[in-house]
Amino acid sequence: MKSQNKELQVNPRNFQPSLLQKNLHKSRKGKSKTKKALAKAPNYYRDLFQPIEGVFSRPSFGEFQFTYCGYMIANQREGVLNIYVPQETDSPLLESLESYGFYLCKKYPISVPNSSRSSRLLMKRYLSEKVSDQQAVETIMQLKIMLNAAIKKQQQSEDLDISAMPSLSPTIFKSLKDIGINKQSELRKADLNVLFHKIKSGNSKSYKGVRLLFQLHCLREDTQVPYLSNDTKQRLVDSYNFFAKIRGYAPLTYMFYS
Repeated sequence: MKSQNKELQVNPRNFQPSLLQKNLHKSRKGKSKTKKALAKAPNYYRDLFQPIEGVFSRPSFGEFQFTYCGYMIANQREGVLNIYVPQETDSPLLESLESYGFYLCKKYPISVPNSSRSSRLLMKRYLSEKVSDQQAVETIMQLKIMLNAAIKKQQQSEDLDISAMPSLSPTIFKSLKDIGINKQSELRKADLNVLFHKIKSGNSKSYKGVRLLFQLHCLREDTQVPYLSNDTKQRLVDSYNFFAKIRGYAPLTYMFYS
């Protein structure tokens, strides 16, 4: 258990918010730390956290927070990592968090500023060891993977409504309901090409093909590519594989559809 806890010890003072913010913090020499870092890997930090909503900054400058699949992870003061989990979080997931050293400090929902949900449960973990920036990033990614695994396990055990999917946007939710997709199992079993064309045919003005495709990929975690022009498909696959390489996802295979 101790080895698991050590993996999840983060000191936000060592995190590099300047790599993730538009208002860049300048070093004493007047050079942007971000420009130097991004020169080596221009898309690493931006793409690593692209699906995350929130703000990173040092405690002395403000908040340290992000959301992932509806779970907000934040630091409000040095030495503490807070997780605000949705009220409907099931017991197995809470137990998983507890096994990583978090504890439920409030058993009733609390309001969270700038949150898409009005109230959440608060879990805390006290942090002590200093870690490097890379270790901090790896720690956050480990926590995301753990949360994602718990969410998937819960989804597989129950035939849940698609509304329970944390990454589902209101627009895509309505579109799926309109074409008769109500359960998560129906979404997983449906042919991605059919979903794509049904939604596009009814919402041609409000949808961009690439955006819709990525939303469906995100929901389905599928490797099929809907019918588009060969050039468009190649660009789409190349873009997806760029993100996949950074985030450790399985790459897509370029396929021609007649």
